[in-house]
Amino acid sequence: MNKRLLITTVAMGVIASCQNRSSTTDDSTKIHILSNELTPKVQGEQLKNYFVPGSIEITDRYLVEVIQTQSAFDSYLHPAATMGSVFRKIDFENEWVLLVAGKPSGHRTTFTVKKAEQEGGVLQVQLSENVSVDVDSFVSSSLLVYTFPREGVSKIMVAINGYTTEKIVN
Repeated sequence: MNKRLLITTVAMGVIASCQNRSSTTDDSTKIHILSNELTPKVQGEQLKNYFVPGSIEITDRYLVEVIQTQSAFDSYLHPAATMGSVFRKIDFENEWVLLVAGKPSGHRTTFTVKKAEQEGGVLQVQLSENVSVDVDSFVSSSLLVYTFPREGVSKIMVAINGYTTEKIVN
């Protein structure tokens, strides 16, 4: 009797935990920043399957660029030929592209958008850089490419693990 009661209780717990889960979709390429009344919501979208060509030399710790035209985009980023890649057309009249690339290294490095808030005409983007302790057998540059809306933005401030830079946009 006790064994049957225990099995029933465990089964009900498993069923209840499955029902309490909300369904999720893979929306990892978009960030949605919830905000209060002082800081408007900012939505950005990560662009994947691009690389910075070897002709672009990264001499500082980071290369941070705000790309505002198709020609500038084409000079900084090239599409990576991967099976099934779909490249989104960027509407440069309504959005701009934030490019962040790290200095090439043998450690696998990723950037993550932690926060994006707009206050007045300033968009503040906070990133974290995660560096693997493992050493790869090749050297590569970490890359983050994000689109953000242009509306109401005149300056972008980017902070990455204590490094801060600001860019004026048109």
